[in-house]
Formats: sequence, structure tokens, C-alpha cells
Amino acid sequence: MRLALFDLDGTLLDGDTDEQWARLLADESLIPADGVDLFYERLRAGEVAADEFFSWHLGHLAALPRATAERLRGELLRRRLLGRISPAILDELEACRRRVDHTLLVTATSRFLAEPLSAHLGIEHLLATELEEVQGRFTGRLRGRACFRGGKLEHLDGWLRLRNRRWDEVTESWGFSDSINDRPMLERVHHAIAVDPDSELRSLALESGWKILSKHRPPPAARA
Repeated sequence: MRLALFDLDGTLLDGDTDEQWARLLADESLIPADGVDLFYERLRAGEVAADEFFSWHLGHLAALPRATAERLRGELLRRRLLGRISPAILDELEACRRRVDHTLLVTATSRFLAEPLSAHLGIEHLLATELEEVQGRFTGRLRGRACFRGGKLEHLDGWLRLRNRRWDEVTESWGFSDSINDRPMLERVHHAIAVDPDSELRSLALESGWKILSKHRPPPAARA
């Protein structure tokens, strides 16, 4: 079995799905825009732990009627995500499709928000953070472990178990990510690719001899 594992935010997408969702909610006057700015300033300063991150985002989602949330995630894809997909990374995705048995989108973003983009890209399997629901409404809590850092391996192993397979039966694999948070996933695959990596991942990639890729193609050379 050959697999290609793609992170979403910062890798397939130029930007962050959860941030774009929060900014869409602010555009719709459902949450205050200055609160979004402050939260992401703190996040980028390293002041937001994972638990606070999920609690903040899931609280906003839980406050929405399900029909409103469904409508807005369609708007999220159309208005805020499609324009952030790089043609260069789409070429990598297509190349992987030709050489692997399965492509997987493996993301800390919730399944609810990641599903439309995964479907748009034609990625056959989605491993994502699962959200608790009661009577069709989100509760603001996670269901199981977040698909984040080492949790991505737990989700991947679960996906394999459903197919009566184990990782040692994977004969070749590729992993794409921009973030040091995905070190566990990148160290597991046979071919790790750092996509516009953060500084820590860049250092690790250089030390480990991993390929470094940019989503941004250089402009065509000017004709003489």
C-alpha cells in the first residue's frame, strides 16, 4: 500500500481554515472582529495553548444553529478558501495521485469545516478533528483526540485498522506539511516534504535531508 498524506492549513491552503472561518463569522457580525484580531495576535505570539484554541473555536460553532453553520461553511469555501489554493501544490497532489493507492487529507481542522474543501480537491480520505454532536447540534466539545501533532498518527492508525491494515504494510508514503507540529507524521513517512516550512520545521528538514517545497511558483522569466 502506498499513501500520500497532506496537511491542510499552510500546506494545501495558503492560510488557516479556522482563522478564515472566524473572520467570516466576524464579517457576518456573529462575533466581534476585534476579538478575532486579538485571539490571532496571541496565537502567533505563542500565548494560546491547544485546549484554548479548540475551546474558543468550538464555542463559536456551538452557538450557531446547524442550518446557519451549514450555510456559512459553503460561504467559507466560496469566499475565503478557494482563492487560497496554490496551483503548485495542486500539481504535487496530482503527481501523488498517479503514484499512490490512497491520498489522505490529515488535518487538525474539524471535519465539519474541512469536508467541503476535501471534496472540492477530490481527496478520497479525510482524517480530521471530530466534534461532538447532540441532536444535530455541536456541543462545543471534541469527540476523541484532536487530529493534531501525535493525534494525527492515532487517527491514521485508526484509519488503517478499519481496513485491517497496519503501518508496517505501507510500502511507500509521502507526507506534506508546513509546521513543526507535524513532526510525528513527517518522521513516520518514507518521504517527508516541508512546504513553506516554519523556522523549526525548516531546520529539521535541512538536518534530515527532507525536500523543501514552496507553494508559490516563481514568476516566469521575462523575454529578452
